[in-house]
Formats: sequence, C-alpha cells, structure tokens
Amino acid sequence: MDRQGHYRTIGRDERAYRSFVPTPLQDIHLEMDEEMQTLLAQAHERLKNRNLSDMDALQKEEVENSMNLVYGEKKSLALAFFETDDKEDKEDKKRKLDEQNLLQATRFAVERMQKLPISSRLLKDVHWVMMQGEHNERKYPGEMRTSPIWLGTKDDTLATAPFIPPVYEDMAKSIADLENYIHYEEQTDALIMAALIHYQFEMIHPFIDGNGRIGRLLTLLFLMDRNVIQQPVLSLSKNLMSSSFKYFTGIASVEVSGTYEKWVKYFSTTITLNV
Repeated sequence: MDRQGHYRTIGRDERAYRSFVPTPLQDIHLEMDEEMQTLLAQAHERLKNRNLSDMDALQKEEVENSMNLVYGEKKSLALAFFETDDKEDKEDKKRKLDEQNLLQATRFAVERMQKLPISSRLLKDVHWVMMQGEHNERKYPGEMRTSPIWLGTKDDTLATAPFIPPVYEDMAKSIADLENYIHYEEQTDALIMAALIHYQFEMIHPFIDGNGRIGRLLTLLFLMDRNVIQQPVLSLSKNLMSSSFKYFTGIASVEVSGTYEKWVKYFSTTITLNV
C-alpha cells in the first residue's frame, strides 16, 4: 500500500478520470525526530498558556477568518471548486449569512457533542446548520455527496481537473476509516492526530461544498474532545490564511510523496501562531 495513497481510474475512453484514494491513517506510522518532539512540546505549552479572556469574541473571529478563506478560495483559479458564479452584488449578503450560519453551526456542534461523539452523523448535522440559505440549496445541506467533484478551475472537467477526491464508494470507506481512527487511536499525540485528521478530511472532501469550513471546525472539535483546548476557539483559519501557500503545498506534498512528518511539523507550528 502506498503511504501517500493512490489513484484509480474510473470509466473508460474519453470519459475516464482518475480519483484519489487516501491511505487509512491507521496504516501511517510516523518517524518522530527531535525537531518534531520539540515543536509539539512548544505547541502544547502555548495552547496551555493562551489568553481566553473573551471567548465569544475569539469564536466570532475564527468564524470571520474561516469565511475569509472561503471567499478567497472562490476567487482562486487554482483552488476553486466548479460552481455557478454569483453576481457581485449578492456576495456581501451571502457572506454575512454564511458567517451567521457558521457561528451558529459552531455553537450547535459544541452542544451536540454532549450527546454525540465526533462522527459522520455529527458532521452532517453541523453541515446542515452551516449551509442554510437559498444560495446553498443546491449544495445538499446535511448530506454527503454521491457524485464526484473536482478541484480546478471553473473550465475544468473530470477529465482535466488536477485533483479529484475519492468517488462515492471510496469516500464512504475513507470516512468510516477516519471515524475509527478518531475513536480508537489513543496512543498518538493529539496534535499529531489533529494534523492527520485535517489532512485526511480535506482529501476526502465528503460534501459538495463547505469542506474547508467543516474540516477546520472538525480540527477544533477534535482538539476540544481531547482536552487540548476548552472551546473551539483558536486562530486556526487566520494562521492558515497567513501561510496559505505553505498550507496547500504541504497538503500536495503529502498527496504526492507521503511526507506526513513534514506536514505535522508545519501544522503543529502554524495552528499555535498568534496564541
């Protein structure tokens, strides 16, 4: 089994395309070196000593920065999902509603976790809250996709897109594997797990839209579940936005070469900036 995952061909002839199949995280064994151990220790120390005097303001700031990433991605030819372009005069209204939805979804997730573990069911419930609004109706709120999607420009197709996440049957298995990893891996440092979970979720891309927002929120919920943070407030989106090139090249490097160790070092350092 390839450490970085593999591609498989779907379809035939001119309709054929290659979709990604990630390696289950249970099969990834990291090589810990002194640098990684030091970075993890420093990250834990910063998180333990951070200032949480205004939790509500920090939560709203994370939501706003998460939406900055969303609307920045939509303008990027290299990273945007194919979707119908909306008129400029509707963007502000849509964004404000999406920010309200994400804030509500974050608070809903915290409350819901008192009854449900981190699971596909929880993520679907959170996605439903997050994707309310007329402009999100065609994005199947609360449902994981059954059709293929692709990363690329709006002119790309399945045959030309640079990256196609797992097709439905592979996606369903990958989500189940990820859920098992979250619940049954207890020996690994929580920050290492958070880095791997974030990467894996974004590569699976289980929803038609909203995967970035859900993936960042999932990272925070996991850290909260493991008592690394007390609430889903961390300058995660702001920090990723400030190093977006390293973020996307880091993900690409794991996909191509299986450099999980390099990704963990980047992630553990980046998520604790501005703490």
